[in-house]
Amino acid sequence: MKKFRNFLIFALIVCILVGIGYYFYTTYNKIDITPEYEIKRTESTVQAQTVENATQENETISDMLEK
Repeated sequence: MKKFRNFLIFALIVCILVGIGYYFYTTYNKIDITPEYEIKRTESTVQAQTVENATQENETISDMLEK
């Protein structure tokens, strides 16, 4: 009976690890990183955001708040 319980615990741990691995694979498999630091999700509805665009948006927001 103890061997069966240990086997169930081992199987549960393996299933959890496989689930976590699958989650990371499906999540990070959809991300493309180009040499120009342009990061985008390939199946996202949000437009691709570059580092320059993010910096420009932050400056625009800070300028609006200063006014």
